[in-house]
Amino acid sequence: MRAMKRIRYSRLLVGAALTFAFLQSGCQTYRGDSGHPEFIYDSATLATAKPWTAKTFKNDPDNFQFAIIGDRTGGANVLRTFARAMDQLNLLQPEFVINVGDLIEGYSDDAAKLNAEWSEADGLLNKLEMPFFRTPGNHDIANAVAQQVWRQRYGSTYYYFVYRNVLFLVLDSEDPPRAAPEGMEKKIEEYNRLQTEDPLKAQAMLADFMSEEAENPSTSMTPRWHS
Repeated sequence: MRAMKRIRYSRLLVGAALTFAFLQSGCQTYRGDSGHPEFIYDSATLATAKPWTAKTFKNDPDNFQFAIIGDRTGGANVLRTFARAMDQLNLLQPEFVINVGDLIEGYSDDAAKLNAEWSEADGLLNKLEMPFFRTPGNHDIANAVAQQVWRQRYGSTYYYFVYRNVLFLVLDSEDPPRAAPEGMEKKIEEYNRLQTEDPLKAQAMLADFMSEEAENPSTSMTPRWHS
């Protein structure tokens, strides 16, 4: 539920089981056939499906800006916050946008349902006038089926790109996908329904979930790090 985790994942450049880092780098050894002189990526690994949208970079690459946005899970948002954010990003005109994971509700092992959720998310992202770089989160890759759907649609779950000699690394800490709490998909559906019908009850449900997770670290959805 929003994997019931908005507070837990509000770390600097870390969201929904992902780390996103950027480092100043000379990186002239990296090469990719991107069609853009300032944009380099591994074209051998990402020869077909790519985890970013096919839009043109904006503004001045000598003084570039990019935007980082949070997840859109949690559903039942009558204000359509994420859709409004796309319009606001178009006004800001950054070179590109990158997110910190969790673009879909996920937690399903039904490939058709997952693809439908991704198609809905992609419809919103396609409104952007600049590239959007996807990052895998625990909602996005909650199980082996979801992992396969991601790879079919967007290629690798780990990737890098270089823009104007700045190296961006996107890491996947859901590899392999961890076991979700029991009944997670139904809990998400109930939570989303309550956000509209009974917001106070939704808040209480979220608090209960967070408390239970804190008491059961073996099922926790906090990020994992491998040495």
